[in-house]
Amino acid sequence: MEYMFFHSYSITEVDLSMFKTKELKSLKNMFDSCYSLKTIDMSNFAENQVSDLTSVFSNCQSLENVNLKKFDSSQVTKMYYTFFNCTNLKELDLSSFHTDKCSDFTNIFAYISKLTIIVDPRYAINIIEKFGKTYTIINVTNF
Repeated sequence: MEYMFFHSYSITEVDLSMFKTKELKSLKNMFDSCYSLKTIDMSNFAENQVSDLTSVFSNCQSLENVNLKKFDSSQVTKMYYTFFNCTNLKELDLSSFHTDKCSDFTNIFAYISKLTIIVDPRYAINIIEKFGKTYTIINVTNF
């Protein structure tokens, strides 16, 4: 699925509900530079082997909503530039994300001025440590 919708400038939404994701290993640049993409639901990616999320949403400047609930991130090691320049993104629920294997977060949220990130510290303590002073972090275990 690498580069699948790369530079699809005019798409506003994509239906991924029928995608088979069990053997999926990389989403690198999948939606990179989809400037008009406003919403994406990846909740059906519950079973996968994805290790690379490099630039998957980079430059999706109209992106407002990303549903990553149930997304299996347990094998992810690369997240650099994942949400780079997603300037309309205001809230991101990463509460189901396991990021303990991820070592590269370079520019993951660059050029997003105000962002609230929802996390579960049992799975994503490195997100809190790296971005807690820059962005608003909501700890789901405090609800």
